[in-house]
Amino acid sequence: MQPPAIEAKNSTGCGDALTGSLAFALSRKMELTSALKLSVATASASACDLIPGKFSRERQAELLKGLRVRELRA
Repeated sequence: MQPPAIEAKNSTGCGDALTGSLAFALSRKMELTSALKLSVATASASACDLIPGKFSRERQAELLKGLRVRELRA
């Protein structure tokens, strides 16, 4: 998956946002691909905000729409 192109304002807490949203998605039995997309969109949306750990749901949804997962084969 290629992360979306964003204008990052603050990367503090983005790893936590990614991990937390992945744990949330998997606890809700989301398909792995969907869970990964949600996690990347959440972390990316978090980087777009000046306040650590905060993100816009609208921005998250916008980023989520543009994410594509590509399967790698050995």
